[in-house]
Amino acid sequence: GASIGTRLWASKESLGNPKLQQELIKDNSCDDVIRTTVFDQIQNELSSIPWPHPYHSVGALRNQTSLEWEGKTAKELQTAIDKTELLDEYKSAQEASDPRVVCILSGEGVGEIDHIEGAYDVTLRIEEEAIDCINRLQSFCS
Repeated sequence: GASIGTRLWASKESLGNPKLQQELIKDNSCDDVIRTTVFDQIQNELSSIPWPHPYHSVGALRNQTSLEWEGKTAKELQTAIDKTELLDEYKSAQEASDPRVVCILSGEGVGEIDHIEGAYDVTLRIEEEAIDCINRLQSFCS
């Protein structure tokens, strides 16, 4: 099996926001990805269909939002949501597609992505690489 969600999100056919997609092809590495519930908690407040609690974490590129809330409790974040302009600022950032603030979903393989290409080309390359690996393994068995 393979986990290729980030790679397919960075494809021409993706329904993802093109401005945010461009963040996926910058010079990233697995160290730029954080597992966090911060974005779930914020987006649940803005969504008409929130994720049910308890929710797991999402993989996202580190940005100002994740850095600001990393290591703080869900209760601290909820207090900020309830008592500050955090939600209004986040909503404005969503409308502006501001990658410094909004969630850019990403897996740890993001560092292997350097351009946006068609999903067909992505899957064809996966197939070709798998066939090549199988052929090379066969040489060990003969």
